[in-house]
Amino acid sequence: MNFSPSELFIKLLDFFSILFPGALLAYFLQDSAATARIPPKSIEKMSEAEQLAVLFAANYLLGHLLFLLGSWLDELDDFASKRTLE
Repeated sequence: MNFSPSELFIKLLDFFSILFPGALLAYFLQDSAATARIPPKSIEKMSEAEQLAVLFAANYLLGHLLFLLGSWLDELDDFASKRTLE
């Protein structure tokens, strides 16, 4: 198996393009989402490491969902690009 630095760069770029939007959304929704699903007293019982693990998992999951929603914009872009004058 050959190591290619360009593939590593592409994979890191893909990872962060998923992680950063998810982190932003998780940051803004963390208070309302945490109290909606988990009773507040159980959140206080979690250690700081457990809270960070839940936050990172939410970042990754929300990032994938945002990436999926953003991929639907490709259809809109294709539609608009077909109707432009060249």
